Amino acid sequence: MICLAVNVLLSLNNQRIGIEKAQLSFISFLIWLVASFLIGLSFNLSSWIFDNDKWSLREQIIINFFVCFVAWILFYFLLNDLSYTWQSLE
Repeated sequence: MICLAVNVLLSLNNQRIGIEKAQLSFISFLIWLVASFLIGLSFNLSSWIFDNDKWSLREQIIINFFVCFVAWILFYFLLNDLSYTWQSLE
């Protein structure tokens, strides 16, 4: 949601900051809303992993790592228009 606020403020084009002048497209708002929902969902999944007492701490850490890694990779591909280069990871 912070990125959404920055996007709104940058859309003002150095005008006087005021909520009546800020414009944001509905599609952009929906994209940021879904993105913040998915981030919250990944945090909820991480807390569920560490709340599960059947798994050892090592299993919890490994599973949580891969959950966070998959979420990071998906976010990376979304930001880079689903393209992958080794130089972009550096």
